[in-house]
Amino acid sequence: MLSNTRVCPHTKCKCRAFYHFFYNSIGFLLFFFSLSVHSATPEQIVKIQEAAQSHVLSTVDKPVGGVLVVNAANIDERIFATDCPEPLSTSSSSNNGSASAITVLVECTADNWKVYVPVKLTMTVPMVTALTPITRGQIITEHDVTISMVDLLRFRRQGFSSQDLVVGAKTKKKPQVR
Repeated sequence: MLSNTRVCPHTKCKCRAFYHFFYNSIGFLLFFFSLSVHSATPEQIVKIQEAAQSHVLSTVDKPVGGVLVVNAANIDERIFATDCPEPLSTSSSSNNGSASAITVLVECTADNWKVYVPVKLTMTVPMVTALTPITRGQIITEHDVTISMVDLLRFRRQGFSSQDLVVGAKTKKKPQVR
């Protein structure tokens, strides 16, 4: 008599499901591998960052006696960038030195790509700062103050750039620490 049961009825289905999953996985990996082939190399990203930093250094005025430090933000490696056959062109809408960050457009017109790079600015200037706590009515000596580099963007009030203007002065009120 013939029975209605088949020998290994799920073998064919399991095998077909495995191949279906296997081929989809390969297609998925090939798709994302093809995307990473067009991504920028670390050398290209460094060139883009250096171009943005040099643009900011050449356009923003450095304070007298101060130091201007620029630092380009990290760029995603998945962007499309090539080795440009001509020098990278840079531009920005702001040349304001009092900003804490400037966005620079770096582009290669020959290969038709562009990327915006945020560049962080830090301007420091020499200022008179207190070494010890100063009280009301105290006469300031040269042992109480020193010259140190202060971040100009975080400093909100006027200060002194020479110790000669401060040494020998008597404080009228307790200086505020901010």
